Amino acid sequence: MVDISKIDSVDVLKKSFENLKVAKEEIAKTLNKKVTAASWKALYENYIVAKSEITDINMIDSIEKLKNSFTNLKEAKEKISKILNRKVAASSWQVLYDKYVTEDLYFKDKVSKYIFYLVEIEGKLQLDFLGITYEYYSNKKVAEKWHKEMVKLIHPDRCKHPKATEAMQALEKLYKGMI
Repeated sequence: MVDISKIDSVDVLKKSFENLKVAKEEIAKTLNKKVTAASWKALYENYIVAKSEITDINMIDSIEKLKNSFTNLKEAKEKISKILNRKVAASSWQVLYDKYVTEDLYFKDKVSKYIFYLVEIEGKLQLDFLGITYEYYSNKKVAEKWHKEMVKLIHPDRCKHPKATEAMQALEKLYKGMI
């Protein structure tokens, strides 16, 4: 059995196996999943150097890592939007990295960032970060749903952050202004 972690190019992959069919079978056994590839290059790219799933913004520590983690800019924006739970607008890899990735490196987790914005920031910047729009002030159901989600994140009984109580008070003040 070949150690696939040692394969660093398509040429090494080709030399490691008798033919493509054998390579796919062996890699399927190693990875314990179905392997489908029509070429050596596809096999190498999709199974040997497969992009690791980015589940946290802190997994991205450079613009190169950002570019290599996603197929294209559109996919990157969609995934980062899901991770950050807010709309992401960027016209280039550099803008995406500067505006959404590096700004998040200052916070140890998502909860800390929300607490910071609730306690330390006010006005439009706070509302923009929290995703609050006019609809939250005109639709009680939308406001309630948002409030419940925020409470799940920052309530002092669930969150051990030192400013969780203060953030909860700021959240209640914001919410009371909506309803």
